Amino acid sequence: MMLNNHGWGMRDMIIYTCILLLFLLFVAYSVSSLYDVLSTPIENITDNQQPVDDTPDEKEEESPIIVDIEYYENVEKRLKNATLDYFEKNPTDLSIDILKLDLTTLVDLGYIDKIYDQTGEKLCVGYTNTYQDVDKDYIVEAYISCDNYITEGY
Repeated sequence: MMLNNHGWGMRDMIIYTCILLLFLLFVAYSVSSLYDVLSTPIENITDNQQPVDDTPDEKEEESPIIVDIEYYENVEKRLKNATLDYFEKNPTDLSIDILKLDLTTLVDLGYIDKIYDQTGEKLCVGYTNTYQDVDKDYIVEAYISCDNYITEGY
């Protein structure tokens, strides 16, 4: 049906509707595949998968790990010294605020190496709270959390 060149005909309407439907089908497929990728566990995506052994082994008796408090106190001191080095090179006015500086930030900036637990197998996480006293000296409190040790107040 022609409307004296002042509107769409039925043929034009069908063509534009088909184009719109094809576009909507493409968008729906793209969104669906995106959700499939996001819902896939990260273990299934990597190529370096290890086969899981679900067979029950004989119970291995694990010897209790004796926590070396001195080791972790030294780690806290290393973290504190790395934070002080950071503030020596990047002076900041902390007379009003307390700055929380994450261990990963210090590692990324090269002030300290990654911190492992006393067995050397698992990574520890940590942070420091830094503020200034009346004399403008930096006061640093270091906190770490490892598999078998957590600083009090972490």
